[in-house]
Formats: sequence, structure tokens, C-alpha cells
Amino acid sequence: MSAGQPSESDKLTRKYDLIEQMQFLFIRVVRGRAIIMPNNNSNNMFVEIIIGNTKGTTRFFDDDENKACLEWDHVFAFEKDKIQDLGVEVLVMYSVDVAPAIFGRVRFTLSDIPWRVPPEPLLAPRWYKLEDENGAQLAKGEIMLSMWIGTQADEYFPQAWSSDASNTSDDAMAYARSKVYITPTLWYLRVNVIQAQNLLLRINADDNKGSDIFVQVVLGSITLRTNFSKNKSANPSWNQDLMFVAQEPFNDTLVLSVEQGTFSEHVSLGSYEIPLKIVDKRLDSSGVADKWYNLNRPEINENQKEVNFASKVNARISLDGAYHVMEEPIEYSSDFRPSAKKLWRQNIGVLELGILKGTGLEPMKNGARTDAYCVAKCGSKWVHTRTAVNSFSPKWNEQYVWEVYEPSTVITIAVFDNNQLDANSRVMGAKDAIMGKIRIRLSTLGHGKVHAHSYPLITLQPSGFKKMGEIHLAVRFSWTLFSTLDICKLYIEPLLPKHHYLFPLSPSQSDTLRNQAATLISQRLGTAEPPLRKEVVHYILDMKSNMWSMRKARANVQRVMNLIGNIIFLWKLLQDISYFKRPKIPCYIDAKLSGAETSSAEDFEEELDPCPTKLEGKALRMRYDRLRYIGRSTQKMVDELATIGEKVQSLSSWRDEIATFLFALFCSVGLLVTIIVPTQVLIFLCITYYIWYPRFRSILPCVAENLFRRMPSKQAFIL
Repeated sequence: MSAGQPSESDKLTRKYDLIEQMQFLFIRVVRGRAIIMPNNNSNNMFVEIIIGNTKGTTRFFDDDENKACLEWDHVFAFEKDKIQDLGVEVLVMYSVDVAPAIFGRVRFTLSDIPWRVPPEPLLAPRWYKLEDENGAQLAKGEIMLSMWIGTQADEYFPQAWSSDASNTSDDAMAYARSKVYITPTLWYLRVNVIQAQNLLLRINADDNKGSDIFVQVVLGSITLRTNFSKNKSANPSWNQDLMFVAQEPFNDTLVLSVEQGTFSEHVSLGSYEIPLKIVDKRLDSSGVADKWYNLNRPEINENQKEVNFASKVNARISLDGAYHVMEEPIEYSSDFRPSAKKLWRQNIGVLELGILKGTGLEPMKNGARTDAYCVAKCGSKWVHTRTAVNSFSPKWNEQYVWEVYEPSTVITIAVFDNNQLDANSRVMGAKDAIMGKIRIRLSTLGHGKVHAHSYPLITLQPSGFKKMGEIHLAVRFSWTLFSTLDICKLYIEPLLPKHHYLFPLSPSQSDTLRNQAATLISQRLGTAEPPLRKEVVHYILDMKSNMWSMRKARANVQRVMNLIGNIIFLWKLLQDISYFKRPKIPCYIDAKLSGAETSSAEDFEEELDPCPTKLEGKALRMRYDRLRYIGRSTQKMVDELATIGEKVQSLSSWRDEIATFLFALFCSVGLLVTIIVPTQVLIFLCITYYIWYPRFRSILPCVAENLFRRMPSKQAFIL
């Protein structure tokens, strides 16, 4: 096995070889004993570590705590390169009234502290007698310490107090440490509302719309409704699917309620609550049995008469674990695994990311300060580096590893300015400022090769785009599949789970469910301590990717023009010089071609409206919103066209070595086939394949389509 490539047993326990090793002095303050003040007139016992101009402080022990045995269990990490003094001083402090005073101290020399390299066992802490200012031992008082010199690979480093954040208050230190977050497992919840029976209608005789009946389904904070039933009797029917995103461990409750009236004003005809834990799970293409649910009687007024309440609703409810719940756009998604872990295939590789440093970062706060940190997301694992306090050239040097299940995925790395280090900012709800992000497609990385580059950080502002600095990364992707045949087979398999082709979701459903998934992930990660903030999650997941943007529209048009520019030029040239049939009738204005026959009066009014417009208020806002909606649809169509062209172009670019090899092999075989097989036979086979009876076709996409969908495009690199 070549160097730098992991074995199967060692794939997730790699050495930190992608990053620069940083040396730290670790001091673990465990506990103190026999520290009793005369007359017991002190409070707030704490330990202070002093090394040169840098000092760190443990938590305080108040009056009502037991001072006979003080348990601090606090770890400090001082960056060795920044230590100017060779002496280390550990002070046991207390405060009388306001001013702190020294109870005792212990002194060390930096050269006497040993090295420790994981996975070596932890150094055993030992008791040290406290001394006075002259170096004489005190009659009482001991402190248990453990000291060693290590690197950021040390298991104590993530939770240690770091000298990088020495100016940070104790309560904000948690917001400056590195953390790893895991998103919850998400499932699609399908609610097929079929019909209802024996409803007690409340018909408004003065308003025919008051007799409309629909079903309202609520899961958590999400509310969906069916259409109005065409049958307005006591036995209406709908047969309509409503889709939700649910999260394990399924502690939520689904509420079905039959409503009468309009969507804005309606009354309940009965409801039923269903715990998600008892809902059937579907992991294959088998159907789910429908059930009748007896509705609970709604509250009635005193004037209403007592009647027999036997209303019920018929529905088919299932948790579909064979889908992959999309929380990112599919073109640069970081995962395609189905929700149910039983359906996961074996991992195919290991991704290692080294977040090295940032250079030339812009000041983000008053006083020309920047407190930068990075967040990287791949699959369900999010990593949050420590915050480099007040630095325009931060050095993180942190390395992380992910299991990879699909090579055509993307890892996203973003940089933010931390606004949670100040207590007042947290109280006021300050958001972390965005400094830019990058995406790296795993299939474009060479096997086992280290790709170390710097990437520009670009962010959008009302005045335009701005470069916020650069981030330096080292990335390595290593296959655990050592068979070329297995790798090629992976490329021709369907990209998405089988359920997406058996029961496809509409584009509008996909967008709605993606928003639900992102909201759930944001809420779940927001409950961690410290929380991964909402603005961070939404920026990583690119929640505004479908919003209309003139800039994106121009970029997508330019992508298309770059692809077809030469073809258009050649076509126009041929069209100008070769008319076989010259038109006899001169060209004229065509109303149908101009779209005038199908336009409404509002369209003409908008077209003839002068610039600047005469409209204002609600009418202008409605017209602008309609224009944005049309622009969004056009932008999406152009984006899809450009993406298809770029995928075709990437087949021969060797950007993805495996895909280009398969394409070259296909072209070679195709050339031999066209030479050997007569043209009439090829035409017959193509026509036969095209008109093949649907029953004999496979629902899953063909091999060529599977390969094509894995091709990279430039969509992932648009701001």
C-alpha cells in the first residue's frame, strides 16, 4: 500500500498529516485540598495560570461550596510559539471583598515539562505543595496538576481554554471552541388523505363558499391543506398526497383535522392525533394500507343540540425511508443516502480535510477586529473550528475526516465572523457575519493525492461583491474500493435511491420539502451547546438558491452562450448563404408570433406603462412580485440548460478521471459498432428502443443517464 492511503481498519484514525503541527503547553488543574482560609473570611476561590503576558483563570468557588476539596478539572492550552517566558506560575487565588489575593503558588520551568504524543496514555496528575512568595512551603494547601507539551491532535485540545482566545470571557469561551455537530436523520412523511364520512356540516346559508370542505394536517410548525373537495356533502373525498419532513426519534404528533369554510376562515368538524412512533415505515415499493380514524368531537356551543358524533376520516400514512431527504440543491449535494440505515451501502472512500489558515481577512467589527471561524459540511457531519480571536491571518490547523458513500458529492466550507463572544451582542441577537464559502467536488480529487490550495472568499453586499480574504485548505480523498471494476460500476448506478424513480416528487414538492428539511436541521443544531446558528446553517445549505436574481440570470445566459456560441455562428452563416427555397411573401408583423393574441389586458397595461412607472403601492408591488416569479422560472430554465451543456462538456475534460475513461471507452466501442454493423440495423435498433412498450421498460434510468447525472457543472461555483 502506498504512503498516505488508509487501510480498512485505520481509515478513520489517521494521523494529522495534512496540517501544520502546532505545539501547545497543556496544564490540567484537577483539584485542591486543605485550602482553608483563616477565619473563613474569603470567597471565590480560583486558580490562575501566568506565562509571561498571558494568563488563564479557572471557574470560581462561591461561599456555599466546599473549599476543603475544590474540584476545578480545567485544562489550559498555551501556544508554545507565543510563549516568551520560560517560567510557568500556578496561583491559587481568593478574593476578600473585591480585591483578589494569593493563597499560594507553584512554579515550573518550561524545559522540565514532558512531551506527550497521542495515543500515549494520559500523564498521571500529582499533588504539589503550595508555596508562599519566598518559595517556602505552606503548612497546608496542595493542588493536583498535570502538565505536558502536545499538539492540536491531543484529545484535550477541543475543550481546553486556548491562549488564542485569552481576551475572551469565561462564559463566551464555549462559543470559541471547536465542535462537531451531527444532523438528525430525516424521513419523508406521506399523508394520503382519501375521504371522510358522517361529517356534521356547519353550512353558512349566506355564503356558498362556507360549505367548502378540506383537510388540514399539522406536524410541528408545518401546516398543509388539501384542496377543496368537489363533493360538498357529509361524505367528501380528496385522494391527495401531502408530504412532510420528520426527524428521528419521531417524538412529534401528526394532527388531522377536517375543516369547513375558506382557508382564511374555517371551523373544525373534528380532529385526530397520531403519534409518529406508531406510523408504518415503508422501505420498499410495497403499498401501505389505508385506515379509518375516528375524529374527536370539536368544541360546541351551549346552544347546539347533543347529537351522535360518528365522523371519521380515511387516510394512508407512512414514513418513507427509501427516499433521500434533500436539504441541499441536488447539483452540489453532499449526500444521497436513503433515510433508512438498513438501505445504506458500504462506504466507498474517506475524505480528509485540513483547515490550515486564513490570510488577508477583512476587518468585520468596530475597532478593526475579526474573530473568524470555519464551518465545513459533508453528509450529516458538520465541523466548527475554534475561533481565532482578533486576527486577520488566523491559523486553525485543524483536520477532520468523513466517510464517503458517493463520489459525486460536494463538501462545503464557509468562513464566518463570530459575534457571540460578547455577552451584550448575544443578548441583542447579533448574527455571525458571512465572509464567504467554497465547494469542492470529491470526484475531481485524485486518489490519495493531497490537494493544498488557497481559495478566495467572496461575499455579496448591496454595493457589489467583495473579496474578504483567502482560506488555505488541504484535501485528500482516498478510495476504499481498490477494484477499478467496482469503481466503474458505481458510476453507472442510479445517483438517487430507487424510490425517487418509482414514486418521483414534483419540482414544487422537492422545493417545499427542502425548505422543511433545512428548517428542521436549523432548529435541531440550534439546540446544541453552543448552538450552530441559523444564519450559518442556511448559508451552508444555500437556502436562497432558488430566489430570482438578475445577476444569476445573466450568469446562466452567459454559460449557455459560451456553450452554443460557435454552433449559432455556424448556423447563421449557413442560413445566410444557402437558401434552397426563397420565401415569396415578404416578412411582416405576426400577432401570433408576438404573443399578442394570448396576452391579457394587464400585460398590455404593464408594457405600455412609462418608465418610471405611474403605479404605486399595492399594484406596483403585485406587478413586481409577478415579474420576479417569471424571472425565477426563466432563470431556472436557463440554469438547467447550461448545466446540461456543461455536463456534456465535462465528459471529455478529464476533470473526473473515471467518468472520462468510461466515456472514452463508450466512444471507442461505439466507433467499432458503427463500422461493423450496417446503418439500417442501427436505425432499426434505435427506433425499436424508442417505441419499446412501457411494460417492458425499466423504471430506473439507463446506464448512460446515470453516468451523465454524475458529471460536474459550474452551478456549484456561482455565488
